[in-house]
Amino acid sequence: MASTTIELPDETFAQANSLARTTGRTLGEVLSQAIAQGLAYDRWFREQVADALRSSDAGTFASS
Repeated sequence: MASTTIELPDETFAQANSLARTTGRTLGEVLSQAIAQGLAYDRWFREQVADALRSSDAGTFASS
């Protein structure tokens, strides 16, 4: 496992720290999960856009 240092806005840090305390997890666990979820969503979104562009290029894009 790799480690890094990041700077967070005070409000984001406070939210993550509060979530860690209320869920019994470490701050690192909360931030790691949040990053993983964000990256998974980004990958999904990019795939959806690429699929839509391929459909559009193929002329099979839905129109109203």
